[in-house]
Amino acid sequence: MAQLAIITKNLDFHLEQVQDFTPTPMTVATETWYTGYDPYTLQPVYSAKTPAQKLAQRQFFFWYKPRERKNIERELRRIGRPDLIPQLYDNKQTRKK
Repeated sequence: MAQLAIITKNLDFHLEQVQDFTPTPMTVATETWYTGYDPYTLQPVYSAKTPAQKLAQRQFFFWYKPRERKNIERELRRIGRPDLIPQLYDNKQTRKK
């Protein structure tokens, strides 16, 4: 999600809301979400299921909000991706909401 947030930043998108995935029976997306594996390649796929896991993903899309910065930087360090911090926060003035 962090890399997708960087893409939205580069497109100058400032998202206002993000919808959680809702599993729908008999779909490939639901099978992937439930099992944690891509059914075609059998490669592991991360599936956020708990409210805390979903929040950890969702927050990246609100990188432009000053109150989210500390949590985003902490989460990037926790997942071993501190290299993404400069891409989200490049010391340019960001639009504040």
